[in-house]
Amino acid sequence: MTTAVPETERPLRAWGVLIGVLVVAAVACGAVAIAGSIQANRFIGEGELLFDDTAMAAARIDALAGDVETELRHIRNDLEIEAVSLVSSSLTVVASTSPSLEGLRLEGMLAGSVEDRRFTALAVPLNTDLVVGGVVEWHPGDVLYQSVHPTADGAVMLTYDLSELLRRRAAATRTPGHVVPMAVLAGTLMLVAAGVAVARARAIATRRAMELEADFLRRQSLALQEHNLELEMARAETEAALALAEEKNRIRSEFVLMINHELRTPLTGVVTGSRLLQADELDEETRRQLLEDMVRDGERLESIIGQMLAVARVENRGLEVVPVEMRLSELVSRLDRAHRAVTFDVEDDLSYLGTIVRTDATTLAQLVAGLVDNAITHGATRVHGTVTDTLPAPSQLCVGATPERPVYVVVGDNGPGIDPEFLPRAFDKFTKSSRSSGTGLGLHFSKMMAESISASICVHTTPNGTWMAVGIPMVRVEEMAEAKA
Repeated sequence: MTTAVPETERPLRAWGVLIGVLVVAAVACGAVAIAGSIQANRFIGEGELLFDDTAMAAARIDALAGDVETELRHIRNDLEIEAVSLVSSSLTVVASTSPSLEGLRLEGMLAGSVEDRRFTALAVPLNTDLVVGGVVEWHPGDVLYQSVHPTADGAVMLTYDLSELLRRRAAATRTPGHVVPMAVLAGTLMLVAAGVAVARARAIATRRAMELEADFLRRQSLALQEHNLELEMARAETEAALALAEEKNRIRSEFVLMINHELRTPLTGVVTGSRLLQADELDEETRRQLLEDMVRDGERLESIIGQMLAVARVENRGLEVVPVEMRLSELVSRLDRAHRAVTFDVEDDLSYLGTIVRTDATTLAQLVAGLVDNAITHGATRVHGTVTDTLPAPSQLCVGATPERPVYVVVGDNGPGIDPEFLPRAFDKFTKSSRSSGTGLGLHFSKMMAESISASICVHTTPNGTWMAVGIPMVRVEEMAEAKA
């Protein structure tokens, strides 16, 4: 029993037959084109080309009835090579398109080939300049191909550039005339087949569109709901990222401006001083003062770069600290050696009692030295240190974690104070007041060190001076035997 084919299926089957016919025809045409291309691209060696060129030149010389030099130039132009020379039976070049070769005597295998009246081609170094068109194109020692072929009275010698020889070998292959048309026909048939296939696919898609529409609309509605939720989340993330990017741009801009000023100023001093010293026209006193200025500028550069490297190292790898319990008297001795510009006085109550603190003395000493340097950098002429268990005055700003029972290491100065509007940002990275110098890293680094040893830094500032107090944990208080006595 034969099953009837639905009316809507018949055009689709006809299209399938048409596509098959087109593909078969395209494959046949392509096979013919490929076979012709393989035959056309068979390898032709340098020897075959050199022999053909040299034999042709020898035949033209033997049949020559006119001027030899003119014929040599014609051969050179026809072959597009470096030089064509006529060699006598005595192995000497008697005529050449390159005057520098005339009078040259052949040696080695080329000479033997002329004597034996046989063809030879070699890649050999030149032993004289090779002039082409009045210009020395090749020099002694340059490697070129040279080939000789016997003539009636001697031999003809051709000189090739190696790259030109390779070009001629590629040009020696000729594509048969039927290859390109067959390849074009194959491509055209494949494009037609592809077009028919696309049309057939569109017909199938059109037929199925009505069946899928209801399901598509339902899924689209769910997708839109999910998309709206994702958009809302993306909007919130974008706003947060934008705020972060703006903050990073602000920090980056401030950093670039700071580096441009802080590095250029001492660097200019070093470069300018070096140039003045190079002139060697300075008296000894001026030279000494100039060297002192250069050393000071160099130390300033070293300090700035050291600060940036230290902050980067701590931010990337953290600061290794080892908090231990120690007597306050031992800690004060360490602090007195931290900076030559300050020593620390201990309040009577703390010196009377055996106070035990817990901290990393090395890190604390670096922190205190940084606060002293910061005070001197910003205009202080006198810095004093105190160790106490109470703040000298109410603090205006504290960063870090204040211990439950703190002992304060206070660094005070007589500088111009910190601008109240700038004070909340004083410990931010790359932030500094408009009237101060520096990199904006000193107090930021001090904050990181304080946080690493579970300490705090509290600040009180006035136009007549500033103090900064580092609060470290007090562990216990033991009465000293000497005090009891």
